[in-house]
Amino acid sequence: MIIWRTIGLIVLMLAALATAKARAADCPGNPNALGTSRMLSIDPREFLRIGSVQYKTSLPLEDREVVLTFDDGPLPPYTNRVLDVLAEHCVKANYFLVGRMARGYPDVARRIRAEGHTIGTHSESHMLGFDRAPIETVKGEIEQGIASVTSVVGKGTAATSFFRIPGFLRRQ
Repeated sequence: MIIWRTIGLIVLMLAALATAKARAADCPGNPNALGTSRMLSIDPREFLRIGSVQYKTSLPLEDREVVLTFDDGPLPPYTNRVLDVLAEHCVKANYFLVGRMARGYPDVARRIRAEGHTIGTHSESHMLGFDRAPIETVKGEIEQGIASVTSVVGKGTAATSFFRIPGFLRRQ
């Protein structure tokens, strides 16, 4: 089941990226690469809450632009397969890593960073129920997730700036 979801996700991702403004020169060895049309620098102080699933604010995207995000990893071999496809097409994405998974698969987490993808956090254990748990529990999940991911991929990443709530389950 997971393999088919991964394959389906890759196919969907490639179809969505077909509109990117790739140039062969941007992706050596692959003249048909999809590429990344541009990289956005996002100041987390300016965009405190973004994403049209839950919030009114979204990123300033142009027509036919997409932002790829992957949650819940890293998890070999699936994360490695996705990274291979992204590298083949010179595409960058955002990864929201679970702290304990980053510690469990540090080589994969470091590969994500080494290949130039943005890294954020997705809690320490992917606890569902952020909307019902005591605030101290939620705070601990967030802080430990940041600490775990940062300990693996190093400082100087966006890991302390970008956080995605597991299951979009948040309080008002």
